[in-house]
Amino acid sequence: MNKIFKYVVPERVDILENLQIRITQPKYLNDLFDLLVSFKRLIKKETFDRNLRGRVDNLLTDFFDKLSKNFNVNINDELNKQGIKEGDFENFFKAFFTDENQYLQNSLNDEINKNFGVLSFTESYDNVPMWAHYAKLYHGFVLIFDSTHKFFNKGLIDDPQMGYLNQVNYVPEKKSWDSFEELYHNLKEIFFEKNDSWQNEKEWRMILPLEMANEKRYPDIYLIDIPPELITGIIFGFNCNSKLIDYVKELKSEELNHLELFNAIQNLDDYKMDIIKLDE
Repeated sequence: MNKIFKYVVPERVDILENLQIRITQPKYLNDLFDLLVSFKRLIKKETFDRNLRGRVDNLLTDFFDKLSKNFNVNINDELNKQGIKEGDFENFFKAFFTDENQYLQNSLNDEINKNFGVLSFTESYDNVPMWAHYAKLYHGFVLIFDSTHKFFNKGLIDDPQMGYLNQVNYVPEKKSWDSFEELYHNLKEIFFEKNDSWQNEKEWRMILPLEMANEKRYPDIYLIDIPPELITGIIFGFNCNSKLIDYVKELKSEELNHLELFNAIQNLDDYKMDIIKLDE
């Protein structure tokens, strides 16, 4: 595969004007579950049992001993009077640690939103639902990118998980990790797994830190510069305004004179989009 595509609305002609593309934070993605993580506990049970359980048990024992002495009561007797069994009190602590998990989980998702974004593409240029949803009912257009360009493959940052173009893996359900520790060692699955209800989009993506953006626009839009040769062509939707097509032809200046222009035409017999070269 040497080409990938991006469906855009007519207003995104500014990508061609400015040669910039948006790094989109997870909270603005169409899939509201995308890049969000969940885990069941802070650390694996085996790690907890091996390294911490004794310390926690001792701390709880000391805590209840001091509480009993300070109030001159027996905790278990008081719990029984209130109809609370000792095991129920243990469940209270479990709930407490679950709440702490939830706090950390939310904090982690907030940090992902604050620090990382996605460049999204697809391997499909004739996907009818995507033309409808992402190209404003065929009024928009599809950008054609050279997927072999070093922009996608040189590794824009020193991290094996990010800065490269990778194919999204579609799974029946998002994984809830057994522990924060396990999640930390499988970051790539967080960034490149989506629910299989989205698999028709055939997505490829790059994950980039927002700090790599060359420009930030109010209120929360991050843009990164792209080389002009990264975009090799444009496919206009069959409802695309002729003025927009003429304007793009004018944009084929010295930097963009290599662009190939195409039209997407309805094929009613085969229920698909035919792509034909535009007569310039």
